[in-house]
Amino acid sequence: MDVQQEVLRVEGLKTHFKTQDGSVKAVDGVDFHVNQSRTLGIVGESGCGKSVTSLSIMRLLPRNGRSLAGRILLEGRDLLKLPEDEMRAIRGDDVSMIFQEPMTSLNPVFTCGEQVAEAIRQHKKVDDQEARKRTVDLFKLVGIPAAERRVKDYPHELSGGMRQRVMIAMALSCDPKLLIADEPTTALDVTIQAQILELLRGIQQQKQMAIILITHDLGVIAEMAQDVIVMYAGKVVERGTVEQIFEKPLHPYTQGLLASIPGRGTKGKRLNVIKGTVPHPFNLPPGCLFAPRCPHAFDRCPTAFPALMDQGDNHTAACFLYGEEFEPGTEAKPQPTEKAS
Repeated sequence: MDVQQEVLRVEGLKTHFKTQDGSVKAVDGVDFHVNQSRTLGIVGESGCGKSVTSLSIMRLLPRNGRSLAGRILLEGRDLLKLPEDEMRAIRGDDVSMIFQEPMTSLNPVFTCGEQVAEAIRQHKKVDDQEARKRTVDLFKLVGIPAAERRVKDYPHELSGGMRQRVMIAMALSCDPKLLIADEPTTALDVTIQAQILELLRGIQQQKQMAIILITHDLGVIAEMAQDVIVMYAGKVVERGTVEQIFEKPLHPYTQGLLASIPGRGTKGKRLNVIKGTVPHPFNLPPGCLFAPRCPHAFDRCPTAFPALMDQGDNHTAACFLYGEEFEPGTEAKPQPTEKAS
């Protein structure tokens, strides 16, 4: 199999939520792809649509959520068009996910080993003895000591780092082609975080998985990813390799995220921040969604949302600083003017 073979392609994905106050555009026209043996990092502040994108891929949206447009192609198969029984067979097998908080993802009334073994039995059709053996092997693979004993432990008997390793073991139980890791190290201290990231990197090299890594931590992205997309208010505002994003960030939002990272030279100094907050989905600004917070905004910005424009070497940015293209249908409607009395 070619190392650079494309595993997943997302095209024009739009995921909305119905609420009592109206429809929320959580993901609005997102495009990206991820290749075998590579890690795609998805970054942005909370509320930018990162996790909803991952749940859309897994088709695990809550009842009021629905992907209304676009395609999610897993090796050419559109996941959005599959019946639920076929999607259930793919979920946890070809595509697996590590969720943010393992304590809420693991069932407290079953042992950790039983929960991993259940995933194996469901997709691999093996007997209980073989499922238990594979579970112990997986616990060893993810670095859980005394694996034969730990498979009998309940989630509350393990530390946060060990619970996260159990979640990784469960996600890897069926050798997925794509692993989605949603903030896999958020609740862990720095030492354990480094161990988990090193574990994921080693397993990826061994099994040639594609990984989608969702995080707000740019340090994790720099260490783990080869490709990056930056999301803001449900849209992709910049896309490139990790070197392009860190060495030559184009979009003002990306520049703001990088400038806010603490460094050795910032001790005793006020940290840079991006003023304001991500806009509420019911009160989106006209034109470019980042314009109200942007230090470089000018009169073109509120008129339409800029399209992703290639700035060379497939490094793209959605910003009028780099061209005049805009997304069709995003032109701001003229506001009615009051008649003079």
